[in-house]
Amino acid sequence: INGFTVSWNVKNVKRKYSQMNLDFFDSAGIVNVQDLLEADTDSLCSRLMAFDKFKSACAFATWRSNMNNQTSNNIRHGKTFRDFYRIGTAKKSIESWKEAAGIWYKRIVQRNGAQNIGVVSEEVEVSVENQVDRHSPQFVEASVNVEEKNSDPSFLLERILSSQEAYALKKKCDINTAQQLLAADGKDLIRRLTGFVEVSFCGRNENEVKCIVEGMLYSWMLRAQEALHLGESTSESMSSVASADDGENVGVIPTESRSAFQTRLSYVDLQFIKSQHISSDEQLANLDCSLFDHRYVAYLGKMRKKISLTEAAEVINKWRQGARLVLGLKLREVDICGSPPPNPRFGKDSGTQEMMNTVVNLCHTVADEENEGLPRRTIFTYDRSNNVLYEFVASVKNSMCSPDAGKGAFLTYKGAKVLKASSTWKKKDPADIPSMSQTRKPLEAIFSFSGATVTLAGINIHADEPHYGPENDDCVGLYREFTLNDFVDADDNITFSSKHLGCALIELESRYAPLLPMDRKTDQLFSVKDFIFSHEPSSWRYDVAEELNGYPQVVDFTDDTTGAPHDVARAHMSMYVNEVGHNMDLVQNVSACSPTPRAVAYYIHIDKPMSKVC
Repeated sequence: INGFTVSWNVKNVKRKYSQMNLDFFDSAGIVNVQDLLEADTDSLCSRLMAFDKFKSACAFATWRSNMNNQTSNNIRHGKTFRDFYRIGTAKKSIESWKEAAGIWYKRIVQRNGAQNIGVVSEEVEVSVENQVDRHSPQFVEASVNVEEKNSDPSFLLERILSSQEAYALKKKCDINTAQQLLAADGKDLIRRLTGFVEVSFCGRNENEVKCIVEGMLYSWMLRAQEALHLGESTSESMSSVASADDGENVGVIPTESRSAFQTRLSYVDLQFIKSQHISSDEQLANLDCSLFDHRYVAYLGKMRKKISLTEAAEVINKWRQGARLVLGLKLREVDICGSPPPNPRFGKDSGTQEMMNTVVNLCHTVADEENEGLPRRTIFTYDRSNNVLYEFVASVKNSMCSPDAGKGAFLTYKGAKVLKASSTWKKKDPADIPSMSQTRKPLEAIFSFSGATVTLAGINIHADEPHYGPENDDCVGLYREFTLNDFVDADDNITFSSKHLGCALIELESRYAPLLPMDRKTDQLFSVKDFIFSHEPSSWRYDVAEELNGYPQVVDFTDDTTGAPHDVARAHMSMYVNEVGHNMDLVQNVSACSPTPRAVAYYIHIDKPMSKVC
């Protein structure tokens, strides 16, 4: 087998696809066998239903059904066009194409002495000795001549076709066996059969009749190939055993090495791009949007995210534009498109946005000795649906909101951590685990006369303890199934945005206020304090839902003796978040929400995707 080269193009699959199939593959962007095997069946169904030649093939099937009923004097009505032209028929066709490609794929691999097959990159040709450069002048496209095997003349057409079908091939094409049918010139057969059956399709033009005949001929070839398949499989099995006895080395087909993407991409988009065998920024920069928009819509549909084809094309165009910027290439005219300016203020529904899972045990605030002892906070958020950790650092610097704004809080994105392949076995399916017990949620007992809060805890009272991992300082996950060591820094430039799938609002700290018992006051008492200190405390005030001693309650973190923020507040990050005020040039990216009826916390909304900062 030394020197034998295999072309993985779908045109080389044996049993051969009809020209109608190849035309459809071309319209769907399917070039190689791997493209077909990895393509989403539902997406291909939608495309096939809109394919004109598929409609013609369904029309032929309708005619043949009616002709069979007339020949057999069947009093039942034949099937209608809609009985064939439906999603079920399209899906069966696609599944049969994939099955044929899979059988041929395995057969060729066995012949070349390979057992474990890796992913074959687009338009890559593989040999037993080495991987051939597709641009090399030494490339020779070779195919496996399966027609030469099992040339047993006993496979007469009557054994695989109806008497009418066999008669048409014998009379007009002089074909008597399955082997002759497979070896014949397809174009010549279509020409001969078109003239033979044209009288049965009154009112249809010649091109439509040719398309119908092509579908008919393809179905006959499939049946002929299936009839020969058992004998061919037996022969190949004997050949495989002989090769093993000869002591040949069995290896894995080499795959194209993948470089890390420098293009800014969300994690979900990155997984889609990898699934399409796009392995570099160069390939992404030359992407054809029309070939991937349907696939991207179907991919997001599995995640219950619905977008239009227009929106999908815009997203893919942004990927291509980003890749071209990374590579220093000139943007194409189609890549340049304006986008509306961001809304500088949150809408009324901002409070209903979901919160990301904060890995509290990994988050911590320290005094930054290199920054005058001001707080510096590390934040870890977790995307449970994709098992991705996002790391942030919040620090204090001079505010850019206005010259007299003082200090401000700044958020830096440090990058994403993805789950190691060796740790995927730890994943737990929520469907296999009972719902979280009510007693796992925070329980509080409040004494009305003093306002004191007592936290209730218990041991082995939930009946779901076996499903949870140990409560360590580095545990990660809804069920504490992972640790920080199970994650590794992503090589690719994975971005973060609260709008990305799996991402949402980031909790800055567990609470803004109250931080001390003295931070809770009635509205009336706080008004007196605010008047005494020239309305300075009102800058830090928030109203809460819970009443205090039967009166409306407010919270803040100002000292009762000075009216300025107390030392505990200065050690927290929330104090340094500035207001945007009435300056419409400033974009609001923080929302104040109440995690409990008596507390307020800040949540960060990242609208524009952030890139990691090393």
